Amino acid sequence: NLVHRKPQPKTKKEIPILYIPDSYIENYRERIAIYRKISSLTTLLDIENLEDELIDRYGDMPKIVENNINGVKKYLN
Repeated sequence: NLVHRKPQPKTKKEIPILYIPDSYIENYRERIAIYRKISSLTTLLDIENLEDELIDRYGDMPKIVENNINGVKKYLN
């Protein structure tokens, strides 16, 4: 006698919403490239390297970008 059970949903991490203001990265294509880069990150080291790159290229990150990066860090942990 088989018992049919509904599959239990897996706990999913909430994907962080990313926003980079155009006042930080003015060039649309560069902003899109950074969004793509963020979406491909897989390790905390990748994120740290990206943070360094953003600061080197565009200056100090606005709070909203810092919060976004922290959300990605939590997502990867």
